[in-house]
Amino acid sequence: MNLQNIEEAWRIKCKGVKAQNEASSAQDVQKELDELKLHYKRLKEEHDTFRDLADRMIEEKDKEIYKLLDDNKDLHQSLESRPPVDHNGNHYTPMQKQDAQNLSTSAAEQQILLLARQQAQKEEELAQSQWHILALQEEIEELECENRLHSQQVYSCLNFCRFNCLCI
Repeated sequence: MNLQNIEEAWRIKCKGVKAQNEASSAQDVQKELDELKLHYKRLKEEHDTFRDLADRMIEEKDKEIYKLLDDNKDLHQSLESRPPVDHNGNHYTPMQKQDAQNLSTSAAEQQILLLARQQAQKEEELAQSQWHILALQEEIEELECENRLHSQQVYSCLNFCRFNCLCI
């Protein structure tokens, strides 16, 4: 009878410890899980923001390049449609005409160099944005892995507590 009373007392203590442990453990894990979810949500929002920003920058740069290309084409057409004349209204000689064409070609080359620099800058900005996106994706993956590990630990802890309390 005494042994049964002791066994019953231990079972009651075990249930109390189990309930207390589950409550505090579950609260801590739930709090940590909520924090991880919030952090994940913030990172996801930041990732989306950077992706949208990168897309907008690319669109703006593309529009700017197309506008410059159109302006360059219009200028070439305008130059080609005009007869070359000097300041006195006289037409150029063939040598002077060649010089004017060389000047026009030089301006076109300058325009091409400008476009190339802008394209290089655009590609650099895009590369930086892509690198940042990859870094955010890696951090998201790490957080998801941590989340899975915490869930597994909680499940293992709860099972361990249940098993030990039943064995007593």
